[in-house]
Amino acid sequence: MTHVQKHLNQPSGLTHAQLYSTTSQIIIGGSETTSTILSATLYLLLSHPSTLSTLQQELRALFPSSSSINIQNINRLTAEGELKYLHAVIQEGMRLYAPTPGNLTRVTPTEGIQVGEKWFVPGDTLVGVNLHAAARYEHNFRDAAAFIPERWLSNPPSAHIHDKLKAIQPVRPSSFSFSFSIANA
Repeated sequence: MTHVQKHLNQPSGLTHAQLYSTTSQIIIGGSETTSTILSATLYLLLSHPSTLSTLQQELRALFPSSSSINIQNINRLTAEGELKYLHAVIQEGMRLYAPTPGNLTRVTPTEGIQVGEKWFVPGDTLVGVNLHAAARYEHNFRDAAAFIPERWLSNPPSAHIHDKLKAIQPVRPSSFSFSFSIANA
């Protein structure tokens, strides 16, 4: 941290806004995120026996024995596009029980950013989206309070074709795109 402080607001260092945003992400990332999502997803599966059964069927078909459950097979199956239902269950668990508290803040680019057609956010501004609110908003997710992993599949049930899955991904890693579905309502 001393190195960061020494270079704060220098051309080769971070701005105060970048330091705040980065530090908050590190603190959030180090909190109880993994145990939160594992506990929540297990609770949801045990509360929804048919979903648990569907997941068990997928896993038992892909892993014929307990010895076949290893990182090499998991990586291979993931690369081959398998484990689709497991991925959907995890995504839905994270949607309903976001493992990060509060907003995930970011700093806008120095030149600013246009959000939708209505708003321009000036450069070097802290912005954030509350994941819990975005995930439970009926405009983003039909039956928003319900545990429906199928909404994450490539061919979701017709009732969930228009769910805005990116609404709970406030910043895509490859760009500075925001999902402001709540603000656009």
